[in-house]
Amino acid sequence: MEYSRMFLHPWRTCVAALIVAVLFATFGLTLTASAAGSGNGGGDNNPIARGRLTAMPASGNVGDWVIGGVTYTASGATEFKQEAGPFATGVCTKVEYTGAAAPFTAIEIETQSPSDCDGDGGGGGGGGGGNDGDLEAYGKLMKKPASGVAGEWVIGVITYTATTTTEVKSEFGPLDIGVCVKVHYFNTTTPPTAREIESEREFHCTGGSDDNGGNNGGDDGGVGSGELYGVLSAFPASLIGDWVIGGLTFKADAATEFQQKAGSFAISNTVKVEFTVNADSSLQAREIKTLFRHENNSDDDNGNGVRDGAEGHAYGKVEALPAAADRVGPWTIGGVIYTATVGTRFKDEHGPLQVGAQVRIKYVTDSAGVRTATEIKTTDDNGGVQDSTHAKLVGSVKSMPATGFKGTWTIGDASFVVNDSSRLKEDDGVLFAVGAYVEVEYSVVGTQNVVHEMETRIPPGAGDDDFIGKVDDAGGPTTAAAGATLMVNGRTFVLTPATNISENAGDLVVGSTVLVNSYLAADGSQVATLVRTVNLSGVLYLPLTRK
Repeated sequence: MEYSRMFLHPWRTCVAALIVAVLFATFGLTLTASAAGSGNGGGDNNPIARGRLTAMPASGNVGDWVIGGVTYTASGATEFKQEAGPFATGVCTKVEYTGAAAPFTAIEIETQSPSDCDGDGGGGGGGGGGNDGDLEAYGKLMKKPASGVAGEWVIGVITYTATTTTEVKSEFGPLDIGVCVKVHYFNTTTPPTAREIESEREFHCTGGSDDNGGNNGGDDGGVGSGELYGVLSAFPASLIGDWVIGGLTFKADAATEFQQKAGSFAISNTVKVEFTVNADSSLQAREIKTLFRHENNSDDDNGNGVRDGAEGHAYGKVEALPAAADRVGPWTIGGVIYTATVGTRFKDEHGPLQVGAQVRIKYVTDSAGVRTATEIKTTDDNGGVQDSTHAKLVGSVKSMPATGFKGTWTIGDASFVVNDSSRLKEDDGVLFAVGAYVEVEYSVVGTQNVVHEMETRIPPGAGDDDFIGKVDDAGGPTTAAAGATLMVNGRTFVLTPATNISENAGDLVVGSTVLVNSYLAADGSQVATLVRTVNLSGVLYLPLTRK
């Protein structure tokens, strides 16, 4: 990668500064993940309910309050807010509370806009009105019956009783331990009786998030938060109003921060949005910033070595390949067809390229949906799949079901099917969306690529940290297995199967100079999104200025 003209682009300017700093330092040139509550509205993740106020203490605020037909006990420690008007019978009221059964202990009671109680009865977790007077809450699923539906379900810290009539829904994935769920329940029994339990999107069960997926616990006053990397399909000329990003609608107002350092907002470009969830379940944008424009298979407009939105890689076994000696033509790998050209690099470092060989393939897509192979090489790495018969593909989501997750997805211009058994993970609060960068493990069943597991990832180059230095340990880049690491100038970076590693893998040796783009994950590790070898021959040295 040549940097002699790096100051023509902001990304290259950043790289130049990093190079200068690293040269001086190196060459002597001188989460908390929120899973505890079933509501997620307050900073401590206590459950929240909304409903009409039907009874309150005759004098003062200490005593029993009946909100949405449920009794809550207020004490001297309860906080009261009347920003939407005074407490009175019939007023829409929100209560944050603790306890496993009524009467619950009220942590905070406040008046709300009448529109927040337009449904029948109360709503927990910021979900608005319930159904037939029930409440609702969000939380991580901690326990469920060993078989069937009837029995005890622990959601957040609250135990609910499900019966044979309790409805379960899995539109956003199976109801597995640890997933985010929404429960509709009645407080007329102890424990509360669950009317409906359904899987939900991860952002409903997370607190506030910082850049690139790190959870900071959430103190925004909303009922959830997250971030999304997606394609911009509509936005207001004034920037204030509704934005459609990745197929979801976000509200932007005067408090929203807009960043256009990577170019102006434009339809079909990829942007990042950090958001919180409002009381009415709408998504409130805290920050929207440009990332990159989607490119065809010949473009690299920002010089970072990535064909943004068009590049990906995959792991699988060769099922068919061209008979010609030059190997140019269609290759079938893991049920997906890739086209090799005269520019494709072929490497047989771990055995010959033949039917049955395990390979890693790097590809780019074009506007016609053709996947062109830029590199095919044999490998002893399977991309970290859980079953040796599975394959893995990493790429950008081109389309997904309009509601829920079940159905047909297009990823890297290949078709995948999500069914009741598919597990989907919105890692660190990063949402699935059109334009999202994902890692998908799948198996070929008949003519379909059936998803076993899929998770969101930060796109290559979209992390907040760029670092240039010399490789101390080159063991990591040869594998994408979970937990593989790369050490550069004493800094350790975690590699994942989704990390975009330089196509010139042979250059990633001890002493080679690399650029690593990364982000700080919720567990405190520095996860690499991109690793590229760099050529320092064209570095511009800035003069030192002394006073």
